[in-house]
Amino acid sequence: MTQSMPEQNIKLMRLMKQAIDENLLEAGFHPLLQTRFPDRKSYLLNGNLKTASGQMIPYKSLRKLAAVTDMGAALDRWMVNTALQTLKRMHLEQPEANIIVPQSISSLHNPEYPRWLDRQRTRQDVSTRGLIISFRLSQIAKNLKLANECIAALHRLDINTMIDSFTTHPAALKILKAMGCRYMSAAPALLKEKDDTIKRII
Repeated sequence: MTQSMPEQNIKLMRLMKQAIDENLLEAGFHPLLQTRFPDRKSYLLNGNLKTASGQMIPYKSLRKLAAVTDMGAALDRWMVNTALQTLKRMHLEQPEANIIVPQSISSLHNPEYPRWLDRQRTRQDVSTRGLIISFRLSQIAKNLKLANECIAALHRLDINTMIDSFTTHPAALKILKAMGCRYMSAAPALLKEKDDTIKRII
């Protein structure tokens, strides 16, 4: 697989693997506005990679690289563990704070993922209160059966979920209802729609 990859990507892949293994990724927390619970502090987690030359590789690029190098699950695990430890500290001052954690299709389609997450909170003696696991609508639509099994299992563990990049596609509302996710975030295209369309969906 790596033979067809650009040399730069191979170097970044090795660097990312080392950063994940040694917990060297830099976590970033972006404040978000909640329309449903505006008084609660909500943050979107991402992980950035700083190269030896000082260049910062953003999470969006890392996520794409991870998807083509079979490292999506490893990056997901780092994100979840970082969120759990951060929530433990954050809840001392902000008991209602939420951290939204984007996850890849690797985790969504892995039947062991919910059990793994449950073991992490037990092993680390942390609560998943305030943890929101986020999957993109396009990921969910690729295999509704596997997605439903994963999301339902998370809900049974009292872990909240979010559908990210929500659109006006006719099937989107059906998917939201079928998955039972408590949260959704709108895709940029949705925010450009007319107010009545946005209100109908949100």
